[in-house]
Amino acid sequence: MKFFLINSTKRKTNFKEFCKIPLPPQPVITRWGTWLKTSFYYEKHFDIICDFIQTVDYKNNKTLNKLKELVQNKELKTQLSDLLKFEVITKSITEIQTQGLSVDKQLNIIKNLEKKLSTYSLCKLNKCISKNPDLKCFQINYPKCVTFAPLTTVDVERSFSILNNILADNRKGFTNDNLEKYVFVKYNNFL
Repeated sequence: MKFFLINSTKRKTNFKEFCKIPLPPQPVITRWGTWLKTSFYYEKHFDIICDFIQTVDYKNNKTLNKLKELVQNKELKTQLSDLLKFEVITKSITEIQTQGLSVDKQLNIIKNLEKKLSTYSLCKLNKCISKNPDLKCFQINYPKCVTFAPLTTVDVERSFSILNNILADNRKGFTNDNLEKYVFVKYNNFL
């Protein structure tokens, strides 16, 4: 669907007019939570999207032909519905990525997620957590100086995005003093 809609304003307009829903979300390749959210979107609007795919006709469009084949698969709807049991994961990911959370709050999000997951999913989560040995230290006891330490790499990724904006061409005239103030405000905007 992404390739069918991506570079065609006409197809996007046809989709919006026919389906009367927003365009499908575009997942970020490196963020599997976005893939789940996209799957939830398709599950929720599956029937109307199938109708759209069956109705439109763009001659010799390979992507459309593949889509028509795909929606004929009887198991697709069931597989998308099965993914809904992981909705709690995407909510927890979004919650734990919030800036300024204390370590205790972040650990509570993980504990609450553990309570809601099935055995198989819980094993997968524990396997991911076991790859982060520092997390075990936080669960036992941690010094006060790291009370607001992030347990995810999202803040690091955010800082790269912020630095990209700071190091832009239109910022070359910054004095050291103004740059320091600007960086302070950018990194502490959640306070």
